Amino acid sequence: MGSGVTGSGRKHKILSGCEQSELNQSFEKVGSWKPRLMPGHNRRSVAQACGYASLVCSLSFWILGPLSASGALPEIELSFKTWAVIWLAIWTLGFVLAVIAAVRVSRMWVIAAILPLANVLLIDYIMSV
Repeated sequence: MGSGVTGSGRKHKILSGCEQSELNQSFEKVGSWKPRLMPGHNRRSVAQACGYASLVCSLSFWILGPLSASGALPEIELSFKTWAVIWLAIWTLGFVLAVIAAVRVSRMWVIAAILPLANVLLIDYIMSV
């Protein structure tokens, strides 16, 4: 069609009705864009990975704790409160990952969501005794 000049001096193309409807359709497609997974991955495998990562977060305390106490790992000088915050953050991440896996894949991952909560309750019980 023609072109128009705006107040800033730039030229803009004036679209016909057909061109305008094509442009509107392309904007609708952009608005409904969904992220794509990498080739070879599907939502189930990503959710399964979340479940296994949850197990790693939950069990890391029981693996790293004895290794740290035995001297096999380098000692990191942090206060008890700092360690408590770090472990609570790890267990919270484990809980969230397990819930994602339970919602997306299988209800069996609910068991993985119980592990971080059991860790917190067990440690709280041990510390209170």
